[in-house]
Amino acid sequence: MAFSDGPDGRAKRIVILGSTGSIGRQTLDVCRMHPDKLQVMGLSCHSHIRLMEEQAQEFQVQASAVGVEEALSLLERDDVDVVVNAASITDAQRAQIEDIVKRKAEVQAENIIITLLNLSE
Repeated sequence: MAFSDGPDGRAKRIVILGSTGSIGRQTLDVCRMHPDKLQVMGLSCHSHIRLMEEQAQEFQVQASAVGVEEALSLLERDDVDVVVNAASITDAQRAQIEDIVKRKAEVQAENIIITLLNLSE
């Protein structure tokens, strides 16, 4: 897997929504393998708060959130290049996340990763 560097040749800065689930944990595994290319900036979870706190400590993450509403604040950060959405969300919440990310000049649509998880399915 190849990664292109973020602006100025630095690591891509990512936020992982749903970091305690299977996809979120796998995303963190990739971050562990490529610390020079991927920097975790924010994490969110639904209910596994202790695990998310452990992840935040390991990756020295300063911003974390519990629940979708709090997680939306992570997307407003100016220091994010990529958003990985591994959270179980409704279609309306997915659209809200996509809208916030698309409005940010720093995160282009091709850098939004939306999983197939959906609470209404």
